[in-house]
Amino acid sequence: MRINEKIALRTSKCVLVPYEKHHVPIYHEWMKSPEIQYLTASEPLTLDEEYQMQQSWRTDTDKLTFIVLDPSLEDNRTPEDGNRGGSCQCHSPVIAAYAGMVGDVNLFFTDFESAVTAELEVMIAVAGARGKGIGEAACRGIMAFATSINRKVHGKDETVPSEGEHFPVTVFRAKIKTGNSVSLNLFQNKLGFVEVSRSQVFDEITLELPVNETMPRYSVEVEHL
Repeated sequence: MRINEKIALRTSKCVLVPYEKHHVPIYHEWMKSPEIQYLTASEPLTLDEEYQMQQSWRTDTDKLTFIVLDPSLEDNRTPEDGNRGGSCQCHSPVIAAYAGMVGDVNLFFTDFESAVTAELEVMIAVAGARGKGIGEAACRGIMAFATSINRKVHGKDETVPSEGEHFPVTVFRAKIKTGNSVSLNLFQNKLGFVEVSRSQVFDEITLELPVNETMPRYSVEVEHL
């Protein structure tokens, strides 16, 4: 989505940055995993197809995509990536390619004619970044951005109404494989989603969280790149 092409989101445990072309090679390596393909209901793509997908996600009006960076990790690139950049310097979200890259978080928007439903997906692909609350923080960050709740720009309270108008979200939704106990625990027990349906055909559970006055208010720091 173009609205976030120059925006990074900083949470207490991770930094979310736009999905750029230089992220594609390592993202492509992640998606070769049969486990990740199953859990994300994804089909394997060629590297060229992955580049095309990155461009599509960058320009589509119905998708909001961020790469998740873990500030505590050293550079997690593979040796064949070469000597580009150094360890993860996350004092700024403008970070060398791959440094601290551990996953992604996405929103897919539907029902624009009336209320907007935003389907939430999160993936923490790097094993060393799991179990640290990063997936939860990434979800809270993108949800806060999408609903313009308690956002701060350069340390100042600012809701940025012109941006918020693009996200009249009324319901967040997640579709999770029935055997994915980690994600079910995250969405149900930590984020407050509730089960609304099950599909034996797709082997998945649909969860929802309505956006209303009872929804927890999340904070995220917005930085312009």
